[in-house]
Formats: sequence, C-alpha cells, structure tokens
Amino acid sequence: MNRKQRRMEKKLGRLVMQQASPGVQKLFADALGHHQAGRLNEAERLYRQILTTNPSFAEAHNNLGNALKDQGKLDEAVAQYQRALAVKPDYAKVHNNLGNALNDQGKVDEAMAQYQRALALKPDYAQAHNNFGNALKDQGKLDEAVAEYQRALALKPDYAEAHYNLGNALNDRGMVDEAVAQYQRAVALKPAFAEAHNSLGIVFNDQGKLDEAVACYRRALDLKPDYAEAHNNLGNALKDLGKLDEAVAQYQRALALKPDFAEAHNNCGVVFNEQGKPDEAATCHRRALDLKPDYAEAHNNLGNALKDLGKLDEAVAQYQRALAFKPDFAEAHNSLGIVFNEQGKLDEAVAQYQGALALKPDFAEAYLNVGTALKELGQLADAEASYRRVLDIDPEDPLGARLLLASLGLERMPMRASGTHLNRLYVKKSYNWDLGKNYFGHRLVAGALKKLSHKSKKLDILDAGCGTGLVGVLVRDLANRLDGIDMSSAMLEKAKEKDIYDRTYLGDLLSFMVDNSDSYHVITCAATLIHFGDLAPVFQAAASSLRDDGLFVFTLFANDSGHNNQEVVVHQNSSLAMGGCYAHSPSYVSREAKAAGFLVDMLEHRIHEYHKKIIPIMGLVVALRRPPRLTP
Repeated sequence: MNRKQRRMEKKLGRLVMQQASPGVQKLFADALGHHQAGRLNEAERLYRQILTTNPSFAEAHNNLGNALKDQGKLDEAVAQYQRALAVKPDYAKVHNNLGNALNDQGKVDEAMAQYQRALALKPDYAQAHNNFGNALKDQGKLDEAVAEYQRALALKPDYAEAHYNLGNALNDRGMVDEAVAQYQRAVALKPAFAEAHNSLGIVFNDQGKLDEAVACYRRALDLKPDYAEAHNNLGNALKDLGKLDEAVAQYQRALALKPDFAEAHNNCGVVFNEQGKPDEAATCHRRALDLKPDYAEAHNNLGNALKDLGKLDEAVAQYQRALAFKPDFAEAHNSLGIVFNEQGKLDEAVAQYQGALALKPDFAEAYLNVGTALKELGQLADAEASYRRVLDIDPEDPLGARLLLASLGLERMPMRASGTHLNRLYVKKSYNWDLGKNYFGHRLVAGALKKLSHKSKKLDILDAGCGTGLVGVLVRDLANRLDGIDMSSAMLEKAKEKDIYDRTYLGDLLSFMVDNSDSYHVITCAATLIHFGDLAPVFQAAASSLRDDGLFVFTLFANDSGHNNQEVVVHQNSSLAMGGCYAHSPSYVSREAKAAGFLVDMLEHRIHEYHKKIIPIMGLVVALRRPPRLTP
C-alpha cells in the first residue's frame, strides 16, 4: 500500500463507518480520491451527493469545506465547517480548518479562537500549533508565533511547513542566520517545497548573495512555473546583478500570471527607469498605483521617472504623496531633496536630506547629497563632515566622496576615480548611453581620426573604454581589426550586442595596453580619460601599445578656469564631480604628452556635451602621434 492509500485509509478509519451504507462508503472514498488528485469540482459534487442523504455526516461536511476552501469559496467553506461542528462540537480538526478559512478571510481574531479551541480539545495537535503561530505572526506577535512553531516541531520534528513558518518569523525578528537554517531544514525535509526555496532566496538577496538568491528562485520556479512571486523576486535579484533586460522579462512573466500584481508593475518600472526609459517607467508606476493607491514606494518611483522626464513639479507632488502615506520613508525625503536641489531650493533640499538621515542614519547617498548642497551654500565645514561620513559608512567609496573632498582641497586628489564608483555609475549608463542626444564625445573622436592621415590603409584599432560601442560603430570601416576593452561588464555586454568588435576584453585599460605592446595603429578613447586625474601613466601605457606613427585619439573635459592655479581639477559642475570626472588644462595635456614621447597632432576645444540639455560642457579633442622608435 502506498502513502496516498494509507492516508486515505487513515481518513476512512476515523469515520463511524458502521452508520454508513456500503454505497456511501464507496462515494466517500471516490470523493476523497478526486479531492487528493486535485479534481475539486468532482469531489465537491460527490460530497454534496453524500450529504443529501446523510446530513449528519460531519466528515463529509469537513471535506466539502476543504474542497470549497481550495477553490477560494471561503464563505461556503465556513458554512460547511460550522455544519460539521453542529453535528460534532468537539471535532478538533474541523475547528482547525475553520480557523484557516477565517484567517484567509482576514478574520484573524475569530481564527485564533478556533485554533485555541482545537488545541484545548487536542493539545498535541501539531498542525493547529503551526496555524495558530501563523495567526499570531499576522498580528505582529512574533515571539508568541515562534513559541507556537516550536511547539509544533517538538510534537512533529519532520514538519517542513512549521520549519518554513518558523524561518519566516525569525527573519521578521532579524534573526537571519537562524531563519536560513529553518528554510534549509524545510527543503531538506521537503525538496519540492517551492515557497521555502523562494524565501531562502529572499534572505540571500537581502544579504547580497545574489548568485545564491538567483539559484533559489530558479529552483522554486522549476518546481512551480506559475509562481508569480518567485518570478518577481528573481527579477529583483537580476536587477541587482545589473542584468536589466533579464529582470524585465521576469517581471513580465509575473504579470502575465498575475496582472494585478502591483509590486511587479512597480519593480518593472524601476528597471525601465534605470534603462533610460522614463515614459515606460511612469506607465508601470501609474498602473501599480491604480491597483494600490496608497503604495508609497510606487509614488516615490513615479516621482523618479517624472524627474528624469524633466517634470520637476509633478515629481515633487509624487514624493509628497509618498511621504503622506509613509512619513518615515527616508528614500522619498532624499529624492525630494534632489529635486529641490535641481530647482535651486538649496535650504529646502538640505532639510529633506536631513529628514532622510534622521530616519536612516547610515544613508550614505543622503550624506553625499547634503554635502553637495552645503558646499553650494558655502557651508564647507559641514559639507566636509558629510562627505567624511560617507567614507565612514563605506570605505570602498562607491559614491565618490574622496573626489568631492579633493574638490574642496581637503584630500589629495586621487589619480583616478575609483572602480567601485564607476562600475556603479555605468550599470545604469549602459542602458541609456546610446540615447544621449546631448553627448558628442564619440563623434569628436571618430571625426578627429578620420581627419588625420595614417600610413596603413586598414588599421588595427583598440577602442579603450569602449563603453557601449559608440566609437566602434563610427570607425569600424577604417579597421582591419577592432578590439574593445572596458572595465564595466554592463557596458561591454551592450557593445557585444552591436557585433562590431573582433574581440572584447573586460578589465583595466592601462594594464591591457601595457600587456599588449606594439599592437595597434590607433587607440581611441572617448569620455574615459575624464575619470583620470593623472594622465602620465595613461600616456606611457598608450605609447607602449602603439606601433610606429600610431595615433592616440581621445577626449577630456577642459579646465580653462585657472581654479586655484591647478592644471587638473575635479570638475566644477557638481553633477560631473559626483560622476567621478576631472578637467584638464591644454598646457598640462601637451606637457605630459611630450614627456611620454608623443607629438601633439590635435588639441582643440569643442563642446563635449550639454548638461541638462542646455548648459554646454567644454571638452578637449586630442590626437597624439607616437613617432618611430629609434633603432640602435
């Protein structure tokens, strides 16, 4: 006899079968078989047939209640459980089942009364302890819920669901490691437990263990392909990994399964905005708000999309709605501060940033933003304190605080912006860089190269800091071989999609040039050296990698301000400074180029891009030629 048959026999054994005719026994067995096989309509039909002639059959009322509950017919299910209890008031199992149906209806207090009645009748009822724990957890009584789950497990140590529920409660209490242990115990006992795999993924995601999280979500979806929540969660992990297209695909699968899934609409909007698609993002956030008008996070994210569309007043209104629904929403205070800053309302911006920090004292981005606003207000000591707090929170400096301290003359200027900072920036830029109608660096580099003569008809070209391949597209026709290197995997993936490079490399461009000496006729470099303060190592590496008469063509931001009599400065535009950008004087470029053995073929001022679509940012277009090496 298999497990299913034993379970059926056990259920049948509980009946007072002496009072049932053989025909009723057969109908009940058939109904139970349909029920266990998921044929709920057929099971319901047979249970009702039994009750037509046997209205006092408590077990049939209970099982009909279960079939109705499984179909979502909660009111009808409750009625059947109550009929079962009218026949048999001390039936602990029915009290437990009635509690489950009432809990699903949101009638938590009534549900708890039923669980307590079940446990009074049967103190060793593990399932009722577990369900009572769920009701307590729903009321926020986590300590009491944990105690009930532990009682269930003391009675039934192999109870996978109780381990899972205990994990949820422990996670809500902040006991993450203990929660992980419970989830792992649940899946060890029940490997096909999709919900436990999903919850384990959520914890790994929160811990930053993104690859492990993705594996858990995928396992949950292997077991349960129509699990909309797991598709949504997988989307979140892929977003955090910078795989934005894959994230969107997962959100869209979640929404195909569950069109009224407000969180998935909102999350999809976040990714669209990161991809530089604010119109599509706004549509997603509005749909989330149609479904859930008090959804503070969606109001905040709609504000972000509107800000990127230049609709600053509308963005402010959305942030204020977010805060009306969720006054302790630190991120919305920070976002509101950013818009006030852009509107020139610096005092109001500072107040919002400080509001964010009062709620979230380790909010590094808000410290960076308030520091920049205080700098513009001339409150330099307070700005310094804010920037230093950013570094206290994360010494790896993913936000570029050291560069901003250097702009105040308070730190030695770094030789280059940190890789952590740039990688963070360029994940988002990889999706909207090609849409930058106000950026001209790639055209300036390609145009300069085409103006300059070269002995070779077809060139071996290295596109250093190739980004998404904007320069590569423009110089492919000149190339015999076109290689690209970039430190951003997100940017490089977009470049590969263009299928214009013979080879692409992920890594540091200086190391690559040093390791590939005498390999190229031309090195192009658009809007990459803007992140280097000291150009001497770059020029030396490029000189070693170029062949005789080779060209190094690149753009920089121009430093013509004479700021503090420095030739190299952190860019004076706050947004560019926060983006890890330097500005170089023409005299500095010429001197360092000659020191590296280059001849200056071109050094011209040009508009490199427009800030906020209207403010011109001046750049330098530079072409250096490496003369033939002297032979002994």
